[in-house]
Formats: sequence, C-alpha cells, structure tokens
Amino acid sequence: MSMLHYIHMANARIQLWYHLVWCTRNRVPWITPALEKRLCGYIRGIARKHGMQIDCISAMPDHIHLLVRIPQSLSLADALRHLKRGSSFWVQSLKETSLYGYHWHDGCGAFSVSPNRLDAVRRYISHQEAHHRAEDFDEEMQRLVASY
Repeated sequence: MSMLHYIHMANARIQLWYHLVWCTRNRVPWITPALEKRLCGYIRGIARKHGMQIDCISAMPDHIHLLVRIPQSLSLADALRHLKRGSSFWVQSLKETSLYGYHWHDGCGAFSVSPNRLDAVRRYISHQEAHHRAEDFDEEMQRLVASY
C-alpha cells in the first residue's frame, strides 16, 4: 500500500448509527409518562458519558426506542451494557414502590441505520404512540426484523 493510502485511512470518517429497541423484563408496563421523561434524560446522560450521541429516544410503558450514534472505539455490546445496566440501576435507586423489581429484558433489537435512512427512523421513533394503537410490541419487532 502506498503512503497516500495510509494517510487517507488516518482521516477516515466513520458513522455508526443504530436503532436500538429493548423492553422491560416480562414486559411489565413500568414506564409511566412521569418516569419516561426522567428515564430518557438519564439514558442521554449515560450515552454522553460514553461518547455516544442519542439523536432521538422514545419510551412506551414496556419498551424503549433509541436512534444512537456509537463511536468506533465502543462496541455495540458495550454500548448496550452501559445504557441498559446504568439506566436499570438508576431506576432501582429511585426506591419507588411501583418500580419494585424493575429490570430490562436480557435481549434487545439492534439495527444498523444508513445515513440516508436517519430521517425515516427519527419519524418512526417519534411516533411510537400512534404505531402502538395499531400493533403490539411483538408485531412491531417482527416488522422491524423483516424491514431491516
């Protein structure tokens, strides 16, 4: 390889965008409207701390959607661990009786998003309430897996 090739690689621009979806354990509807705002804010803080950029985030009573940019220095698995574990510990620390036993489900959906699809994913995440008037979480996940 020529020296010019190495110089070009040093200036590479990498954008790793993901549509992340995960649900509460046993899909218990723990995320109230009051908790949603605080939870989303806390998750944004976790993301910033680890160099991630959350473009948009929306939570339903039993699951959450994020459009997030993850730096190349952070694996997807580590990003998910930081976001899910940190937010779960935070919710548990609130010591609210209605949140006793709060945990995220072990799994998740993680879908890569190309830059030309960012607007469509933003719209999708921003309109979660409307989507869930027509389909439940299982139907939504089946459709997402098929569409990605």
